[in-house]
Amino acid sequence: MLKTEWLYYFSEVAKHSSTNLVAEKLYISQPTISRGISQLEQTLNVQLFNRNYDGMQLTSAGAKLLPLAEACLQAHDILL
Repeated sequence: MLKTEWLYYFSEVAKHSSTNLVAEKLYISQPTISRGISQLEQTLNVQLFNRNYDGMQLTSAGAKLLPLAEACLQAHDILL
C-alpha cells in the first residue's frame, strides 16, 4: 500500500537533496525519512534517488514520479 507520507518525504528530499535537511525541517528523525523513501522504492519497485556524498539526486524514474507525487499531495490537501 502506498502511503501519503512516503510521497511527501520523496517530494521534500527531491527539493532539498538531503534526508537530514528534510528531517530537521519536519522535526522527525532522518531514519524515518530514509525508511519512508526506501519503502516507496520497494512498493514501486524502482530506484528514485542516486545516493552519494553530495546528497540525493533524482534518477530518471524519480524525475518522472515527482510531478505525479506533487499532484497527489495537492489533491490530498484539497480533499482534507
